[in-house]
Amino acid sequence: MGIRMALFTGVLFVLTLVAQYRLWIAEGNIIDTWQLEKALAEQQAHNMLLHQRNDHLQRRVKLLSHDQQGIEMLARSRLGMIKKDEVFYTLQYQDKK
Repeated sequence: MGIRMALFTGVLFVLTLVAQYRLWIAEGNIIDTWQLEKALAEQQAHNMLLHQRNDHLQRRVKLLSHDQQGIEMLARSRLGMIKKDEVFYTLQYQDKK
């Protein structure tokens, strides 16, 4: 019975070593899994920000495609649009010395 117990203990020891090797060292080990989970969480957060940005841009495009005043306001502020028969004044200030 002593040799059987020693053999059984040896087999259990080898199986434990194999399991530990796969858990800590082999490809797809637990450390790789933790790193991938962290990278996944970061990517999901980044994707959420991009999704929110896309939603905002889609709402803005929809608004501008249906709102003539919105288009005009944007053209005036960003492109310096002036309507026909409007006068544009530029004021320049001089520093008092």
